[in-house]
Amino acid sequence: MQKLIEQLEESHLAEVHLLMKDEWWCSDRTLDEVRAVVAGSNLTLAYLEPDESISAFVRVLTDGIFKAVLFDVIVRADYRDKGLGRKLVQQTVNHPMLVSVKSIELYCPDRIGGFYTSMGFDVSDSKLHRLQRG
Repeated sequence: MQKLIEQLEESHLAEVHLLMKDEWWCSDRTLDEVRAVVAGSNLTLAYLEPDESISAFVRVLTDGIFKAVLFDVIVRADYRDKGLGRKLVQQTVNHPMLVSVKSIELYCPDRIGGFYTSMGFDVSDSKLHRLQRG
């Protein structure tokens, strides 16, 4: 039985770092950067397996009223296609910290957009403007 946690210990951060190493958008993050982004997030959720390993992770930035953005939604490769990602996203958007937020957003490539639209997300017509450093 998986256990949902909100507080990550140092050993969990090391596991999240390893999960990120396998993802195209965050594979170059250092462990210190992972510590920093988790510490700077308003909400982090992870599923722990009975052996205490992390099988899924997400973090959120939010103002608590108007906007929340999900980042780093990751399901460990051996747990994919079993409903865990859906369960994690549902737990996240229904979390007490986010339940009253008017707009919950995330960025993802078109190839996985259907996963999110099947849970009620839609694709906005706004264009993302960004200033990228480094």
